[in-house]
Amino acid sequence: MKTLFTEEEKTLLGLLRGETCSDTALVAQAKRLANQQGILPLLGEILKDDEAVYQSSMRNVRQYYYLLFKTKYYVNLLSEAGIETVILKGFPVAKYYPIPQLRKSGDIDLLLLHPEEITKAIEVLAAHGVMQMEEQHANYHVALMTKEQIEIELHTSLTEELDDAKVNQELKRLERTLSDHVEWTYICDNLFPVLSPGYQAFSLLLHMLHHFMRSGFGLKLLMDWTYFWNHGMDEEERKIYDRCVDAIGLRGFSEMISSACYFELGLKDASLLGEQIRRETAESFLKDVLESYEFGSMQDQQMVKMRGTKMQDFLREFHHQMHLNYPNAGRVWAIWPALWIATLVRFLVNNHTVRNTSMVAVLRNAKSRSSYMEEIKLFQK
Repeated sequence: MKTLFTEEEKTLLGLLRGETCSDTALVAQAKRLANQQGILPLLGEILKDDEAVYQSSMRNVRQYYYLLFKTKYYVNLLSEAGIETVILKGFPVAKYYPIPQLRKSGDIDLLLLHPEEITKAIEVLAAHGVMQMEEQHANYHVALMTKEQIEIELHTSLTEELDDAKVNQELKRLERTLSDHVEWTYICDNLFPVLSPGYQAFSLLLHMLHHFMRSGFGLKLLMDWTYFWNHGMDEEERKIYDRCVDAIGLRGFSEMISSACYFELGLKDASLLGEQIRRETAESFLKDVLESYEFGSMQDQQMVKMRGTKMQDFLREFHHQMHLNYPNAGRVWAIWPALWIATLVRFLVNNHTVRNTSMVAVLRNAKSRSSYMEEIKLFQK
């Protein structure tokens, strides 16, 4: 079967599966790509004698332990103030890697189990030198910075509001049950609060969905997915995951993610694939991932993905962006026209001054990247 991947990309995927490569030029190219993706340390077990990979791995190990104990410190601070949190992403998923310390992480993500405590949580951390950042780039978490320049994200939800009101209502209903699905797990002999496996898998999927619908994401999140599921999940937790996915219509998205990991990254659980996603679609999605940096947006025009390619899909996404940019004012329908204009102006200015591209280029790329959205039937139950 004809593949979409370049030789460089195929080499990196092979190395991540544990395969060796004798072509030093291709290995060098794969290392460059791995570095862009933020996963170069993961090659340490394959390229054992490579000095650059070794140095990258050692830096990652030091960062891992530093962040681990900082995370413990801030979780304890909040707990002592009566604020319950769980750790998202990062350490809870790294524990499933063959060498957890090689999984790159640069910030601390904490989910408040009681979102109404966000102001209190900010005050508690501020009393210990953690300050709220001036620029906030999301409306579902608050970004803060420690004196050591570590970013802490206090999440009030698992993801931002989606462009479907019924889906948002269902998601809020699911989130209200999270307190009943918290486990304490040992990481390097320290206990940490995390979500139970079913909800943890659901949170990982939502995290990928958020980035997928915006600027894309890199291979690291797919490696998280692969190692997490290869660890296994008991029947009851798998039922929880399936209920959550079906409740908000993410079955096709879950199957696309899993198919890409199964065919190219060594995911073992074929039951996650389902029957509605073609292998060609999974490869197109993975090609999209490979063309992104670690946090997405490798291409200047790669900024948004829509549920379809029709004019109504463009308009729905534009209206959704207006609500994200102006969450409070957006509740007043009478001023929507003014907010639409303000959103358009912001979009044009950012394209010119930040991304150095045009609206036409962004929309053309968005349409291209959205070409397989109808197949995954996003938010359809």
